[in-house]
Amino acid sequence: MKTSVEQLVEQSRLVGENESLVLWGGGNNSFKTVATDLLGHEVEVMLIKSSGSDMKSIVPKQFPAVRLDYIAPLRNRQDMSDEEMVDYLGRCLLDPGRRCCTRTPTRSLR
Repeated sequence: MKTSVEQLVEQSRLVGENESLVLWGGGNNSFKTVATDLLGHEVEVMLIKSSGSDMKSIVPKQFPAVRLDYIAPLRNRQDMSDEEMVDYLGRCLLDPGRRCCTRTPTRSLR
């Protein structure tokens, strides 16, 4: 049986292969789940396609885990520059070496 991440990758590749649906480097896909943070606590996260990754050839590491509890306060912000958004989202990742989509706060509402 495939893991949730493997299913997400498979689904993304199927959609990404259809060029009438997704342009290269475009498209988004995500999945909410629970992961363990660096202190060993279980936290709700969203695995979301990283910026610039191609859905046609995406791999699991291109779905960084973003902490939903860290994203929640953004709902109350009136405005934020692109630079502030990228910086903030970088601090919401379980693995800070990755980069997520700037539409992450909107996608977390689903």
